[in-house]
Amino acid sequence: MQNSDFSTISSDTLLLSDISVLSQEELASGWKIHTPKKKYKEVKEISIPLYELPPDLFKFFNDTYLITYKLFKYNIIKTIHDDKILQLYMEINNKIQNIELITELYNYCISNNISGWLIINTKELLNNKKK
Repeated sequence: MQNSDFSTISSDTLLLSDISVLSQEELASGWKIHTPKKKYKEVKEISIPLYELPPDLFKFFNDTYLITYKLFKYNIIKTIHDDKILQLYMEINNKIQNIELITELYNYCISNNISGWLIINTKELLNNKKK
């Protein structure tokens, strides 16, 4: 069901297979998946590393590495970089940002081939601070 107008589809005919995960570029641009308010018996399971978790779901992250949100069940794949990723996420969302720490964490992520919306947004933040 590509390029469909979801406003013409009743919630009874919408299938989980019709809902795709947003790209990291879309997440970096602030896109969010809006799902019908209807409760579903099935959920779409997604296994991703922490650095690909959508930004609005970081607040639900915990030691279980499992987040169920609306139609999705996110199984977060543990990595040795999770502490640094969480630290970077929290630092870029602080009202008073420590640019030196953000730069250090960004460089750590780049040197460890970590990508995704968090790195895209951090790069943009650092480029804006240089201006």
